[in-house]
Amino acid sequence: MDETTITISKHAQRRLKERLGVRKSACQRVAKNALLRGKRAAMDDRLDGYYIINDDARIYRESIFIFRENTLITVYPQPKNNRR
Repeated sequence: MDETTITISKHAQRRLKERLGVRKSACQRVAKNALLRGKRAAMDDRLDGYYIINDDARIYRESIFIFRENTLITVYPQPKNNRR
């Protein structure tokens, strides 16, 4: 199993609960899956009002996860017109 350590900011933890309904106990698992399994968003991607300017942005579970190094900073819902 991969030993990637993910840190979750308090802000991101609140957003996971608010926007995805993720319990505190599951935040670590969801963040790790987003980082390792999520689709990397290109730096020039524009997702209906969100400009991805971070090379550690991932699209996972119809949401945009913003990382800085191995720290989850925040989570945005992916706009409905950009979902596949």
